[in-house]
Amino acid sequence: MRYLCLTALLMVVACSRPAVDAERGGRLYLFYGCAACHGARGDGLGPGAALSGIKPRDLRDLPAYTKGSSIDQIARTIEIGVGFAGMPAYSDLPLDERRSIAVWIHRIAREKR
Repeated sequence: MRYLCLTALLMVVACSRPAVDAERGGRLYLFYGCAACHGARGDGLGPGAALSGIKPRDLRDLPAYTKGSSIDQIARTIEIGVGFAGMPAYSDLPLDERRSIAVWIHRIAREKR
Protein backbone atom coordinates (compact mmCIF):
# COMPACT_ATOMS: atom_id res chain seq x y z
CA MET A 1 0.00 0.00 0.00
CA ARG A 2 2.86 2.36 0.82
CA TYR A 3 4.34 1.90 -2.69
CA LEU A 4 0.98 2.59 -4.29
CA CYS A 5 0.68 5.86 -2.37
CA LEU A 6 4.23 6.87 -3.29
CA THR A 7 3.57 6.09 -6.96
CA ALA A 8 0.36 8.14 -6.90
CA LEU A 9 2.16 11.05 -5.25
CA LEU A 10 4.94 10.98 -7.84
CA MET A 11 2.38 10.97 -10.64
CA VAL A 12 0.61 14.02 -9.16
CA VAL A 13 3.89 15.91 -8.82
CA ALA A 14 4.98 15.00 -12.36
CA CYS A 15 1.65 16.01 -13.83
CA SER A 16 1.48 19.31 -11.95
CA ARG A 17 4.80 20.64 -13.28
CA PRO A 18 4.41 22.84 -16.38
CA ALA A 19 5.77 21.31 -19.55
CA VAL A 20 9.03 22.63 -20.96
CA ASP A 21 8.78 22.37 -24.73
CA ALA A 22 9.45 24.33 -27.90
CA GLU A 23 5.81 24.93 -28.86
CA ARG A 24 5.11 26.48 -25.49
CA GLY A 25 8.37 28.42 -25.71
CA GLY A 26 7.39 29.91 -29.07
CA ARG A 27 4.05 31.04 -27.66
CA LEU A 28 5.75 32.56 -24.60
CA TYR A 29 8.35 34.28 -26.80
CA LEU A 30 5.54 36.07 -28.63
CA PHE A 31 3.44 36.65 -25.49
CA TYR A 32 6.27 38.37 -23.61
CA GLY A 33 7.16 40.57 -26.58
CA CYS A 34 10.56 39.13 -27.41
CA ALA A 35 9.70 39.45 -31.10
CA ALA A 36 9.55 43.24 -30.76
CA CYS A 37 13.35 43.31 -30.88
CA HIS A 38 14.42 39.82 -31.92
CA GLY A 39 11.79 39.36 -34.64
CA ALA A 40 9.08 36.73 -34.95
CA ARG A 41 11.62 34.24 -36.30
CA GLY A 42 14.40 35.21 -33.89
CA ASP A 43 16.49 36.81 -36.64
CA GLY A 44 17.11 40.08 -34.74
CA LEU A 45 14.97 42.07 -37.17
CA GLY A 46 11.98 42.94 -35.00
CA PRO A 47 10.17 46.26 -35.42
CA GLY A 48 11.89 47.70 -32.34
CA ALA A 49 15.38 46.77 -33.57
CA ALA A 50 15.81 50.05 -35.45
CA LEU A 51 15.02 52.00 -32.27
CA SER A 52 17.81 50.36 -30.30
CA GLY A 53 21.36 51.60 -30.26
CA ILE A 54 22.43 47.96 -29.97
CA LYS A 55 21.44 45.54 -32.70
CA PRO A 56 19.38 42.73 -31.17
CA ARG A 57 20.99 39.30 -31.40
CA ASP A 58 20.03 36.86 -34.13
CA LEU A 59 18.90 34.19 -31.68
CA ARG A 60 19.47 31.46 -34.26
CA ASP A 61 23.26 32.02 -34.19
CA LEU A 62 24.08 29.94 -31.10
CA PRO A 63 27.90 30.05 -31.56
CA ALA A 64 27.80 33.85 -31.17
CA TYR A 65 26.29 33.69 -27.67
CA THR A 66 28.79 35.18 -25.23
CA LYS A 67 27.08 33.90 -22.06
CA GLY A 68 26.68 30.33 -23.31
CA SER A 69 24.14 28.69 -25.57
CA SER A 70 22.91 25.68 -23.60
CA ILE A 71 19.25 25.59 -22.56
CA ASP A 72 20.19 26.47 -18.97
CA GLN A 73 22.58 29.25 -20.02
CA ILE A 74 19.99 30.87 -22.29
CA ALA A 75 17.36 30.63 -19.54
CA ARG A 76 19.83 32.31 -17.17
CA THR A 77 20.57 35.08 -19.69
CA ILE A 78 16.82 35.74 -20.01
CA GLU A 79 16.70 36.00 -16.22
CA ILE A 80 19.66 38.37 -15.73
CA GLY A 81 19.67 40.27 -19.04
CA VAL A 82 22.66 41.36 -21.10
CA GLY A 83 24.70 44.20 -19.69
CA PHE A 84 24.14 47.93 -19.72
CA ALA A 85 21.72 49.12 -22.43
CA GLY A 86 21.36 45.57 -23.77
CA MET A 87 18.48 43.19 -23.21
CA PRO A 88 16.81 43.84 -19.86
CA ALA A 89 16.48 41.18 -17.19
CA TYR A 90 13.28 39.15 -17.06
CA SER A 91 13.79 37.72 -13.58
CA ASP A 92 10.06 37.66 -12.94
CA LEU A 93 9.52 34.91 -15.53
CA PRO A 94 9.28 31.44 -13.99
CA LEU A 95 12.19 29.11 -14.71
CA ASP A 96 10.02 26.66 -16.68
CA GLU A 97 8.91 29.49 -18.98
CA ARG A 98 12.47 30.71 -19.50
CA ARG A 99 13.56 27.15 -20.23
CA SER A 100 10.71 26.68 -22.72
CA ILE A 101 11.78 29.84 -24.57
CA ALA A 102 15.36 28.53 -24.60
CA VAL A 103 14.19 25.18 -26.04
CA TRP A 104 12.33 27.10 -28.76
CA ILE A 105 15.49 29.10 -29.53
CA HIS A 106 17.40 25.84 -29.95
CA ARG A 107 14.70 24.62 -32.33
CA ILE A 108 14.84 27.70 -34.55
CA ALA A 109 18.65 27.55 -34.57
CA ARG A 110 18.50 23.96 -35.87
CA GLU A 111 15.91 24.93 -38.49
CA LYS A 112 18.19 27.74 -39.78
CA ARG A 113 20.92 25.27 -40.71
